[in-house]
Amino acid sequence: MANKYYGSNLTIGNNNFFESCKAVAVKMTNEEVSKHFTLEEILNGVLAGKGYDNIKVYQVAKKINGNGSLNADTWYSLFN
Repeated sequence: MANKYYGSNLTIGNNNFFESCKAVAVKMTNEEVSKHFTLEEILNGVLAGKGYDNIKVYQVAKKINGNGSLNADTWYSLFN
């Protein structure tokens, strides 16, 4: 299916099978990821529902070191 959809030549007999697999995996990942929200976008939506404008506002309110992007301290505070 990946052969047809992503225009690749993934056959075991292909001398560059491994390299072809890596190339298609990168292409598939990039194309699929671009169709979906990022974790930061999802988290901004969740935090908006809790009264925070965005991740940075949440970090300031919770006294977390951060620059508005997801980091380990932010994740920890969300689940603890």
